[in-house]
Amino acid sequence: MSLLLHETRTNPSLQFAVWTIEESEEALELLCGIKAPSHLKTPTRRLEYLAVRTLAVKLGINPASIVYKPTGQPYLQGDSRTISITHTKGHAALLLSDQPGTGIDMEARSERVLRVKHKYMHPEEEALLLTVNMDETTGLLLHWCVKEAVFKAIPEEGIDFKQDIRVNIGSKTATYVPTGKLFTLETWCTAAYALVVCYPSDQIR
Repeated sequence: MSLLLHETRTNPSLQFAVWTIEESEEALELLCGIKAPSHLKTPTRRLEYLAVRTLAVKLGINPASIVYKPTGQPYLQGDSRTISITHTKGHAALLLSDQPGTGIDMEARSERVLRVKHKYMHPEEEALLLTVNMDETTGLLLHWCVKEAVFKAIPEEGIDFKQDIRVNIGSKTATYVPTGKLFTLETWCTAAYALVVCYPSDQIR
């Protein structure tokens, strides 16, 4: 079994899990009980699809109930709970929440964030990053994950990652600037990846 992480929170009510993809397509099909759709042509995409459905089983979700809106946002058919999905280079993750406005993102460690930071980092965020005990690559990777997770949690079209989502890594919070909505962050960093879970701060009781 390749369940890397499975954690539950009661405040707010949510759970999330990470899968390391080490199995064959056939093995994952047996674990989740369904097959990858024919429109997914590449082996990587098929494995990611099946790994997410395997995580669904682990979280008590019917994997066949995961469907997508025209915008690409996943949701559970016939189930009011919220889900968020992410996958990157050999890993997949799934978040299940009783409340809306939650998101998860996972990114493989790469130096690419150094080359594209001008596209998503606000000057205020770059200044704050200098005040925390964190190397630049890790900090930039976390910022990208946070912004992706918040984008999934909102979600709205036309969001400018640089201007509309502001991250404070030190306080583990993020703000959706157009509405002032504040998110609480949970973060994990390893030599292989960064993982972020976000949820609205006003859900914490």
